[in-house]
Amino acid sequence: MGGSGIVQPAQTGLVGYFDVPNSSRTVSPVTGKVPQWNTLAGSSNAVQATVADQPKNLGDAFFSEGLNSGWSISVPIDRRSFSIFLVVKATAPGVQQILLTTGSIAFQTQFNGGKFQLYDGAAFVDSGLTVSSGYQLYGVSSSATSLDFYVGNLSASRSALSAGSHTLTNMFNSGADFSFRGYVKAVLIYNRPVAIAEVKAYLDAKVAQSNPAYSLPTLKRVLFDGNSLVRGFRATNADTNFPGQCLSSLGSEWHGFNFGVDGQITPNMTADAAVQVDSLKRAELTKDVVVAWEATNDLFFGASAATAFSNLKAYCQARKAAGFKVVVLTVLPRSSAGTPAGYEAARQALNSSLRADFNVASGSTNVLLPAPGIAYADALADVAADTRIGDAGDEANATYYFADLVHLNNTGYGIVAAIAKDAVLAV
Repeated sequence: MGGSGIVQPAQTGLVGYFDVPNSSRTVSPVTGKVPQWNTLAGSSNAVQATVADQPKNLGDAFFSEGLNSGWSISVPIDRRSFSIFLVVKATAPGVQQILLTTGSIAFQTQFNGGKFQLYDGAAFVDSGLTVSSGYQLYGVSSSATSLDFYVGNLSASRSALSAGSHTLTNMFNSGADFSFRGYVKAVLIYNRPVAIAEVKAYLDAKVAQSNPAYSLPTLKRVLFDGNSLVRGFRATNADTNFPGQCLSSLGSEWHGFNFGVDGQITPNMTADAAVQVDSLKRAELTKDVVVAWEATNDLFFGASAATAFSNLKAYCQARKAAGFKVVVLTVLPRSSAGTPAGYEAARQALNSSLRADFNVASGSTNVLLPAPGIAYADALADVAADTRIGDAGDEANATYYFADLVHLNNTGYGIVAAIAKDAVLAV
């Protein structure tokens, strides 16, 4: 407990304990996300089934993006005999966000307006202590005589809480609006008043892990948006579709989301993206890339090459305006039942329009950078230039395509993933 070389906190009355990297957790090898947060005491093993709700494992911290990434606990406390200590880094310290709470919100610790607070069921008890922009220890200790707050080396005392009891049921989440945003290193929950001296050495050591000797891996993310080719229709599973293979090859410092939807056309993507994609933008990420792959359904459902190109360009421009780097892909052949007679000619015309705008060599095969004056995307992943999958008639090649003459198999998706990976790294 506590990690090698780190002094241990007081053990008496310790009923809830979470420590990175010592707490048990299950990490996806593809996304690097943590579907299950396990504490070492006083907790159920809550599972976040949706990847968007899962925090990222960073080895010595967990990173939460302020979605539904909290986990359930069950820790009874006496209002006049408990202590809670945390080491966290808030990426949005001025925003209201829950740290620990009861299911009925009758009691909670929180950050609000840049201050560390406790809500006692009737009113906010403000410590007056400011939330740090870096890693910091936060604590509150309750006794029959006082309620004592701690932030770093500062402290503040307030009047004792009224008598009563609660069961803490959730850590770091009370619905997406108030979820904690940032990094978590440690949580200690006691069923007694604890003097800061009993835990400070341990908490200070956890804070110190954020110095250069304990620097976190670089945070990088890629968001995939598009149609069934992005969702991975006909791939064996989420690890073998093109986003899954791309993320796996990018390495553990990358994580991502897949917003591909079967049958989606580019205007659908544009309509959804303001909430689905743009709301996820995070300034602390050193790379935040959107990979957009559509237009095949636009063409299939009757759009001209010019309209499909304009739709794709508009989608990319909006993501650039939201602050993302953008990679766009060329369109592959298809000849399934119902494919319009003019599909192939329109596909070639649309791909030619994209290649005209992206004609600067990147150093990677089939990855092109924008021509001077082109600003709606940062790179073109020219998957249609790969002669195994991109020429008319290739959709009949069972080595790379599924029998429906539209979708790729695992091998074909791997080709797309490799080109997309190089494009992501180029921006």
